[in-house]
Amino acid sequence: DTVLFSITLDGTMKIGPTPKHYRDDYPAQAFNLTTLENVSHVLCSPEGELFCVRDKDLYRGPIPSKKNVDWFSMARRVGKKDWGKCRILFFHPNGELYVTTINGKFYKGPQPDNEKVSWMNKQATKIKLSGCFVDNSQHLGQNFHQFRYFCFVKDKTISNIISFQFLPEHGQRVSENPEVIEERVYKNKESSVQLKHSFTFDKTVKSSSSFAHEHGFTFEAGAEVKFKAGVPFIGEGETDLKMNLNTTHTWSFTKTNESEVRFSSSSDVEVPPGKAIRVVALVVKANLLVPYRAKVRTIFGSETEIEGTWNGVTHYNLTVTQKDE
Repeated sequence: DTVLFSITLDGTMKIGPTPKHYRDDYPAQAFNLTTLENVSHVLCSPEGELFCVRDKDLYRGPIPSKKNVDWFSMARRVGKKDWGKCRILFFHPNGELYVTTINGKFYKGPQPDNEKVSWMNKQATKIKLSGCFVDNSQHLGQNFHQFRYFCFVKDKTISNIISFQFLPEHGQRVSENPEVIEERVYKNKESSVQLKHSFTFDKTVKSSSSFAHEHGFTFEAGAEVKFKAGVPFIGEGETDLKMNLNTTHTWSFTKTNESEVRFSSSSDVEVPPGKAIRVVALVVKANLLVPYRAKVRTIFGSETEIEGTWNGVTHYNLTVTQKDE
């Protein structure tokens, strides 16, 4: 859904539900974010990125979702000097930037992304200004005189996950490699009798994983979104990816996940006289890409589905081998 982003006369950012009736009180319903100081121009791209001109330089970054955040610490500079010449800046719905200068020149071009490239001289096209248009308007409230800037942005800041589903049938193994988890050498070089040993171990193997989501959605700054779901794995002696639904794992959608799997084994080792035997316990380490589908709720209560990929690791297929040393 679309929400209304605004900046008051004192530079306070606000965001709230889009007014649809003249009795809607947007100024009261919107909540405060952070404050922008010493900026001359503010605008939002159709994708929901914020652009600001300060001291003749242009910056771009995400719209903040929490109070008291220094926006310029999150933003990056994408233009120098020329932006002090601008009178009006606005985005076309297709994402192109339009700029009028204080001396009446009119430009359009791609969204600035490199402070070392002059947008007006290298990227933009100078165009002529002609024609006009009149929109039919509707009364949508009052007290809007306290704002100096408005734009509509997509409500794409996720606050929590309602439901989550791994799609292992569409997953893939990116790579597989053997990994030694236990290794011992039993020596009987000096003896004339056979020795017996027990190769016993109980080992915990750790791995990490993370989630990538489709472009456009973000999370509240500093938030850790958690949910519970099964664990993707490959069964012993199998090749297909499956879900371990007997074990429910608490996943973090915004941070790296740490998980553990336990392997144990016990076997007899007989070492002949004058010999040495090496015993090695191996597992297969597989890097997996597993797509997922999730139903999420945004900070303004909208519900939508997103898709993405889980990038993780599984360990399976324990084997124990013995060979002469």
